[in-house]
Amino acid sequence: MYITLNQQPVEVADGSSLAQLAEQLRLSQAGFAFAIDGEVIVQSRWRDYPLRAQQSISVFTAIAGG
Repeated sequence: MYITLNQQPVEVADGSSLAQLAEQLRLSQAGFAFAIDGEVIVQSRWRDYPLRAQQSISVFTAIAGG
């Protein structure tokens, strides 16, 4: 199935979770966050958060600054 990740189509396996997407993208578990359809999903929910076709997902990376 396809999702939209940062405005680009990405293919993921049917039944994938948000945690599996992070693994597919080779993202560490620190320093970034996912928002799905505008809602930030806390990391503790990633393993149980199922992805659906056509979802709009954004990945945000934490940066230091001031």
